[in-house]
Amino acid sequence: MTKLLAPTRHKRASAGEARGGAAAEPCLLDIKIVIAKIDRAILTLRSLSDHEYRWLTAGSRVNWPAYTYDAEDRRAQSENPDAQIAPERHRPTRRDIAEMDEPLEWFRGLNLPDKTRAQMIRAGDLPLSPEQRLIWWSAVGLSDRWVAKKMGVHHETARRRTAAAYERLWGIANAHARRRLADAAGAAKRRL
Repeated sequence: MTKLLAPTRHKRASAGEARGGAAAEPCLLDIKIVIAKIDRAILTLRSLSDHEYRWLTAGSRVNWPAYTYDAEDRRAQSENPDAQIAPERHRPTRRDIAEMDEPLEWFRGLNLPDKTRAQMIRAGDLPLSPEQRLIWWSAVGLSDRWVAKKMGVHHETARRRTAAAYERLWGIANAHARRRLADAAGAAKRRL
């Protein structure tokens, strides 16, 4: 369940507010909570095993089981950074898996139009919008410089676009929270 905060306002005034128009609706979720939830959901989704995948690509990769490093191997890694030990992977808990649905629903709000998605799927590309790609890359810990190189832009531009994508996701999350709050209020009125 989402932790709802006291209504707050975004630091910048909206365009309508600056022109003397109506004020924007209050925000129910803090942007830091939204970023933490979507990052955790993406890491959880990424770390879940896909048992069918290995059967679909059985001839193209080795199916050796993952090796678990013990404490001595980890200590050796910290003492010698050149050692070839992979960093510890995110291990999702039951709670992570249970809480993953709501942030992924927000993430789905950034989807491309259906026609564009269908074209990308037919071409064999992953049908993610540019905003979804930025949020995914940020959640898995890729640097702004790597993202900038991949996009062919300056690293500050990549950082600004990632921040804008998170702000749009924040707006979608608040719209979902307001809708859920209105539905709960409507249900409470019907019970009376």
